[in-house]
Amino acid sequence: MGLLIQPPPFQGAAGLEQRLLKILKKHPHDLAACTNLGQLYAGQGRFSEAITLYRSGLAKHPNDPLLHANLANALCACRLGAEAYEHARRAVEIDPREDVGWINLSWACALLMRHDEAEQAARQVLALRPGNVMALNNLASALKEQGKLHQAVELYRQVVQSDPDLDFVYVNLLLAMLYDMDSSLVDILQVTGLYAARFEAPLLSLWPVHRTTPDPWRRVRLGILSPDFNDHSIMYFVEPLLARLDRRQFELVAYYTYPEGTGDHVTERVRRFAGRFVYLGNLQPAEQADRIMTDGIDILLDTAGHTAQSGLLAMARKPAPVQVTWLGYPGTTGLTSIDWRITDTVADKEPRPAAGLPPLEAQYSEKLAFLPPPFCVYRPCIRNPLQRYWPQYQVQSAPVHRTGFITFGSCNNLAKLTPNVLTLWGSLLQRIPTARLLIEGKGFGNPETARTYREKCILHGIPAERLVLIPFDSKNQYLVYHQIDIALDPFPLTGGTTTIDLLWMGVPLVSMRGESFRGRMGMSFLTAVGFTDWIAETEEEYLAIAERLASDIPALNSMRLQQRKLLEQSPLLDETRFVELFEEALRQMWLKWCARQTAPENPDATFRHWLESSARSPRQEALVFLEPEGGQGTRLDEAYRLLQNRLAKARTDGDGCTSGVAPFWQEVIRLARLIIESRPKDVQALAALAEAEYVHANTQAAIAYLSHAVEASPQSGPLYQCLINWYREAGNEQAALTVSRIMKQRGAQAGG
Repeated sequence: MGLLIQPPPFQGAAGLEQRLLKILKKHPHDLAACTNLGQLYAGQGRFSEAITLYRSGLAKHPNDPLLHANLANALCACRLGAEAYEHARRAVEIDPREDVGWINLSWACALLMRHDEAEQAARQVLALRPGNVMALNNLASALKEQGKLHQAVELYRQVVQSDPDLDFVYVNLLLAMLYDMDSSLVDILQVTGLYAARFEAPLLSLWPVHRTTPDPWRRVRLGILSPDFNDHSIMYFVEPLLARLDRRQFELVAYYTYPEGTGDHVTERVRRFAGRFVYLGNLQPAEQADRIMTDGIDILLDTAGHTAQSGLLAMARKPAPVQVTWLGYPGTTGLTSIDWRITDTVADKEPRPAAGLPPLEAQYSEKLAFLPPPFCVYRPCIRNPLQRYWPQYQVQSAPVHRTGFITFGSCNNLAKLTPNVLTLWGSLLQRIPTARLLIEGKGFGNPETARTYREKCILHGIPAERLVLIPFDSKNQYLVYHQIDIALDPFPLTGGTTTIDLLWMGVPLVSMRGESFRGRMGMSFLTAVGFTDWIAETEEEYLAIAERLASDIPALNSMRLQQRKLLEQSPLLDETRFVELFEEALRQMWLKWCARQTAPENPDATFRHWLESSARSPRQEALVFLEPEGGQGTRLDEAYRLLQNRLAKARTDGDGCTSGVAPFWQEVIRLARLIIESRPKDVQALAALAEAEYVHANTQAAIAYLSHAVEASPQSGPLYQCLINWYREAGNEQAALTVSRIMKQRGAQAGG
C-alpha cells in the first residue's frame, strides 16, 4: 500500500472542485490546479480522473516530482504497476530527498514482484523519515514475500501499535501470520479481535433496522461483494457460481470494490453474468454500505475476508440483513456483523485435544454453514477458457521418463515455504539422492533474488545442484507442471488454487494434515477426489508418502494419465452439484432470518416447518449469457438455435481462408466461446469451434476441440466419425484406429 498525499481539509469539496475546474478551463496544465484536483479525486477514489489530471500537469511540467509521485500512486491503486514504476522512479531521480516518491516506488515494485527493490525503496524512506508507518508497512510486505515472516510480523505489529486506525495493516499482519509457523491460531484470533474492536464496535449502535419483507420462499436479492472480479485466483471458484446460479431463486448484484474504469477481460465476463454490476471503489465504506442498503440486498456475500481492498468495513455497518463470508481468507473475519461462514466438514473440524486449540465454535465469530467437501468448486483456465481444450494444456507423461530422475515441486507463494517446510524438503532429497526440487517463485527472474533464495535453501539442507528455481510468469500457469513429477504442499498454510491447478494437470500432491482451516485446504481437496492416502499425519509420514510415490514410476505415470478424468468426475469440478448445495445453504440462512422476524418466540420450529413444507420454485432451465452486461441469460436451446443459424450462414457464405478468419466464421467462434464461458465442455459449442478451425485449415486445433466434444458426448457416432476422418487427413492413422476402437467399445453408431 502506497502513500497518497491528501490536500488540506477543506469545507466543501464540491466548491473546491468547481474552482479548480474553472482554473483548468483557462489554463489546462496549471501545476497547482492539476495537483490539487488530482489529489481531491484520488482521495474520493476517482483514480482514472486523477490520472488524467496528473498526466495533463506533466505535459507542461515534466520534472515536477510530486506529480510523478502522485501519478504513480493512482496507477498503483488501479494495479498498473509497470507505468507506476516509471513515474515513481522518475520522482526519486528528480528529488531523492522526498519520501513520497520512494514510498510509491516500493508499492509499484511490490505489484511487479520486484521485492528486493521494494525493500530497498522502503529502507530509503526510513533513512529519510525514521518510523514512517507507510515505509514500515511496505518493508514488512517486501520481507513477507521473501519468506522473512518473523521480521514481517514484528514490523506489522509495530505499525498497528503506532497507527491503529490503518485498517489495511491489520489485513497485512493477519496474512503474514497465516504463513508463519510461530503464529498460532490463538495469536491470529487475537488480531481479528483487535480489528473488530477498532473498526466494528463503534458502529454497533448505528446498525440499521432492516425492513426487508421476511418472505421465506421469494426470490432473494443476492449481493456479492469482492475486490477480485478480475484476473484473480478467487475467480476460479466464483465464476462457476456466477454462471450457474438459479436466476429464478436469486437476483444477482455484483459489487466490485475497485473504482470505475478498472478491470479486465474477466471483469467483462462478470458483467455478463450479473444482473447489475456496481463499482464501489470510489466510495468510502459508509457510502458503500448506504449503496448496498439502498439496493435492498437480502444476502450480502463477501468473497475476500481479510485481503486487500475487501468490503469488510462496509459490512461492519450491517447493510444487509443476512451477511456471509466465503472463500478468500482462510479464517474468521472476527466481525459479529457477518452472520455466516461457508465451509465444509473436512476443512473445518473440531480440533484434536492434543492440538491445544480452542474448540471449533470459538475459532469463528460467524456461525458455520457446512457443505460436504470441498467448500468450493473449480473451473480451470479463467484467463482464457478455451485453453482448457488446447493440446499444450493436456496431461503429459511423467517428466521422469524424459529426465531420468524424480522432480518434486512447488509453485506456491514463497512466503508459504517456511524454514520448517524447506528443512523437511531437504530431508526428502537426502532420502532420494537422484531427485531434484523445482520451486517456482515471484522475483526469480532477478539474479540477485534467485541467488539469495538459493542460499536460503542450502542453509536448510537443499543442495544447490539439485535445486531448480523457475521465475513466476502467469503465462506459464499449468505449463510448469509438465516439469513436476510429485508436488509438495507447504504448511501451516497449504496451497489453494495452485493445489487444484496441479491436480488437474495430473500431478499428485503430498499434503500435511492441519488442525485449523489454514492447514486443511489441501485435505479438503484431496478428500473430495478420493486421494486421502496422500495426506500425512506427521512429517515422517509426509516423507514416506513422497518416497512411496517416487519409488514406483509406472504407477506414478499411470496415475498421472488418469488423474484429470478422476478430477473431472469428482465434486471438485462438479459445478451443478456445488451450486445447488451453495444455493441451499443461502436459502436456509434466509429462512432462519425470516423465522426470527416472523416467529421470534420459536424460530427453530418455524424454520423446520418451512423446510418440511418446501415451497421452492422449480429450478430454472440452463442459461447462457450472451449480452455484454445485465445478466440477461438466454435459454440454452435458444443459444443452440442461434449457433446453428450462424453455422448455416458460415457454411453457405463464409469460405475458409488461410490468411485470417472469414467474418461469418468469426461470429460462429464468438457465439461458441460465449456458450462455453457459461457452460464449459458444451458439446455443440466445441463442435462448432472444431468446424471453424477445420475450414480454416487449422486441423490440429480442430481435432483438439472435437476430441473434447467426443469425450463430453461419448455416444455420438457422427462426432467419432468426423474425428476419425480428420485424423486420417492429418496422416495419423494410428490415432484414427484408436478412436475407431473406442467408438466401437462405447457402442456409438456412425449414423446415430
